[in-house]
Amino acid sequence: MLSAMLKITFLFGLFGLDFSGAGTYMSALLIAIMSGVVMSGVPGGGLIGEMLIVSLYGFPPEAFPIIATIGFLVDPPATCINVTGDTVSSMLVTRLVEGKDWLSKFPEGGSVEKDETVPEELNEKDGGKVSWG
Repeated sequence: MLSAMLKITFLFGLFGLDFSGAGTYMSALLIAIMSGVVMSGVPGGGLIGEMLIVSLYGFPPEAFPIIATIGFLVDPPATCINVTGDTVSSMLVTRLVEGKDWLSKFPEGGSVEKDETVPEELNEKDGGKVSWG
């Protein structure tokens, strides 16, 4: 959403449009949210969000490559931060659910001995070992 706001304000400045007033801010925020929803989970969805910005504000088609370039610079670090946050969040949830020694329950081999928390049909598979990989 922040990158969409950056792209919108950049285009307003580039084309000399006035970016002030509550209505302009609210429409930019709404379009940034819509752009974020459009691009979530879709490979290359950033380009779709950028086309949405260009078309909803009525910018000329020449504006699309400009904000696509900004997207190519801004989106990879944003994806990296998103993936890192997802990983840390999942590790924190696992620590809360499994306890402080959750990591020692899973040896490097990717399998664990019979565990009461695993359904019985999975414990019987592979001679009492559950394969996680």
